[in-house]
Amino acid sequence: MAEIRAFQPADLPAVTELLEANLPPWTSDEEGISGNLADTYLGDPWADPELPSLVAADEDGKAVGFIGGQVKRVRLDDRNLRGICISHLTVDPEARGGATGALLLRRLLTQGQDFTYSDTANDEVVRMWHAFGGHIDHARAFDWMVVLKPVSWLRALGTDSREPRSTTRKEPIGVNA
Repeated sequence: MAEIRAFQPADLPAVTELLEANLPPWTSDEEGISGNLADTYLGDPWADPELPSLVAADEDGKAVGFIGGQVKRVRLDDRNLRGICISHLTVDPEARGGATGALLLRRLLTQGQDFTYSDTANDEVVRMWHAFGGHIDHARAFDWMVVLKPVSWLRALGTDSREPRSTTRKEPIGVNA
C-alpha cells in the first residue's frame, strides 16, 4: 500500500513526470508543468501547511499518485473560512489496482478545511466524490458563451483543423468537510 504524505519541493520532478505521463498538457508556460505545480501548490501565498497537496509513494519511494489542493480563504459574515480547490488527481496506471486515488481524495477531504470543491472531474472522480458524500453542483455545471461575431465564429468553426475535441462535460463537484 502506498504511503500518503504532504507534497514537498523534492517531489516536484517525480510528480511532474507522473502528470506529464497521465494528463493532457494544461499549460503553455515556458516553465511547463513543473513551474505551474511549483507556483500553484508550493509557492502560493495562501498555501497552508495544515492543508497540503498530497503525494502517494510506493515502497521504493516512487511517486505513484498525486492530488493538488489549492487553499482558498473566504469571509462569510463574521467567519473566516478555509477551503480547498482540488485538482490533478492522478495515479500511475501500474498502481491503479488498489485504492490509491480514493485514499488520496479521502485524506485531502479530511484535512480540516471548511469546504472543498473542484471545477472539473472525470466519471471515476465523480463516483469517488459521491462515495465520500459529495455532489455535483448542477447550477454551476454549464459552460456559457456569448458569440459577438457569429459569422466569423462559424467560419472559424468550419475551418478548424485541430483534432476533434471531446464533447464530454467535466462536472464541477463539491463536498462540505
